[in-house]
Amino acid sequence: MESEEFQIFELLKRISDAMEKNANSDLRSCDITASQLKLLFAVLSSECSRDNFREKGQLSLKELERRFGVAQSTAAGITQRLEKKHLVESVSDNGDKRVKIVRITDGGRRICKKAAELMSEGHRQALNGFSDDEKRVFVDLLRKMLSNFEYQK
Repeated sequence: MESEEFQIFELLKRISDAMEKNANSDLRSCDITASQLKLLFAVLSSECSRDNFREKGQLSLKELERRFGVAQSTAAGITQRLEKKHLVESVSDNGDKRVKIVRITDGGRRICKKAAELMSEGHRQALNGFSDDEKRVFVDLLRKMLSNFEYQK
């Protein structure tokens, strides 16, 4: 018989897979993947600060690698695909030409807005039948689990 711990992690994995599958399906009309959207949202909501340079809507490629825990080649590949779609642009940092800055474009902002609207319906559907109290408890439990992982680092 499976342990409760195994069941918890198996269910979390299945939920994660279903969320990614549904997100990719929802985002097909935007010609973007969930991974690409995650990077776009990170750039949109961030500030890149280097020396005297501070601007919203951009991040260094190095910071994107760090935030997502991916190799430089992975972050660069996602960025290049987004550049081909004119959703981001990469520029060299004025202070250090070796540093690549990823900046969101107006097209990228529009896609983020449209994608957020598309995905909010999926979020509502996933939480259908949960009371407000159940949602609060669920969030608290997930935060507690996450903090257990963060404590291990």
